[in-house]
Amino acid sequence: MNFRKCYEKIEIPDGLLDYQWNKNFYFHKHNHDFWEFSLVCKGSYQQIINGKKVSMQPNHAVLLRPDDTHQFLPSDPDDYHLKVLMSCNLVKRIYGVVSDNLYDEMLNANFPFMRLHPSEVNNINKYITYMETLQNQKSKLISTKIALAQYILNTAYLNSLSNNNSYPKVVHEFILEMSKPQNLALNVNEVIAMINYSYSHFEKIFKKATNMSLHQFITKQKINYAMNALTETDIDILELSNFLGYSSLSHFYKIFKKHCNVSPASYRRAHKE
Repeated sequence: MNFRKCYEKIEIPDGLLDYQWNKNFYFHKHNHDFWEFSLVCKGSYQQIINGKKVSMQPNHAVLLRPDDTHQFLPSDPDDYHLKVLMSCNLVKRIYGVVSDNLYDEMLNANFPFMRLHPSEVNNINKYITYMETLQNQKSKLISTKIALAQYILNTAYLNSLSNNNSYPKVVHEFILEMSKPQNLALNVNEVIAMINYSYSHFEKIFKKATNMSLHQFITKQKINYAMNALTETDIDILELSNFLGYSSLSHFYKIFKKHCNVSPASYRRAHKE
């Protein structure tokens, strides 16, 4: 078997995140000791991932975990894709905000294949474009890399939930609704009403499917949104708290600090600095 470990040739300089623009070319079957997000930017190509052939079109992406084996097949030499390489420590840190076992769950799940919305692709491009202006501003570059990793990993996690064929259709619908920022401030009963279920009935269905309570999932969505907003925008923290539907600023501070170990203001300040 023609098989190679690629991590001997590819390094992540700061131990956090790196990115590359790659032309599609034939490559031996290989794997890595880091996480690799691959997004098709132009054209189309095929990969063999863990023995399965996957057709990739523009705006399609995959998140490959350490020891996922993959191999590019020949394609048009003008086609290209974006690769974002993330260290295991960075991914553990980000998924650890959600739950202690999410990192292991993502390692053992089917590899996340994603059909990204154009707005999601645009957001990723904005991160990359901004990073390219920060080569001489180390602290800002690091914080932007972390924010990009948070965005990619959260997107991959939501897709893994949505693509899980064992989930009931109603769970898919709920996850999709709660991935929309405009719904984050809604009372959970208002969201469930959209799918015509009672809270108690849907809570049982959701927890059985995801091993998370509704409260845990919604809080995770809010905190991930807040982390990105605090680092990527100048939104007032009180305004952000109201947007996310918290009853008071103190309540928002308490929940954020519980999940991130620092207050929203400290989190923003650390990234700014």
